[in-house]
Amino acid sequence: MPEAGQVAAPARELRDRLKRLAIPSDCIVAFPVRKNDAAIDRTAADWFPDPLASALVGRPRPTGLRVGIFGTGAGAMKVWEALADIDTGDAVWFADNNAAQQGKTFLWLDVIAPSAIAANRYDVIVIGSMSLDPIRRQLLNLGVRGRQILTPNVSATVPAIREELALALGALEEVLK
Repeated sequence: MPEAGQVAAPARELRDRLKRLAIPSDCIVAFPVRKNDAAIDRTAADWFPDPLASALVGRPRPTGLRVGIFGTGAGAMKVWEALADIDTGDAVWFADNNAAQQGKTFLWLDVIAPSAIAANRYDVIVIGSMSLDPIRRQLLNLGVRGRQILTPNVSATVPAIREELALALGALEEVLK
């Protein structure tokens, strides 16, 4: 490993080659040589910021009902999109039975295991999957009250889902006042 301030031979060769190609040095991003994912992630984030991150930072805090979405497939994406235009509900997390999805971020929200639902805040859970009945039973077995479970027709269009959810969330908001 090179000493601090030294450049490894392959990196030096690459820089020399880029110089011969007239690539300006300020167009070259040097990533850490160490096998440290956190350092590489920080370098990448500094050089290539997420264009949506600043928009999300400036986004107002959720003011509607906290909505958990069960699923991470196409139906859940349609539910998330429909919720984006509804003032009475804000998506706060996704839940999924697929362990490979759990612990990740999906559409800027955490994906949790169904067993973690009780530990996460929500007012209502929308099932964003075609497997409505099994998931509804699962949620009831996890202690979610039936009135807190919404089951829109996720095979419908996003505007139709939006209309269905807007009515349901509006009615639920009145009940919870």
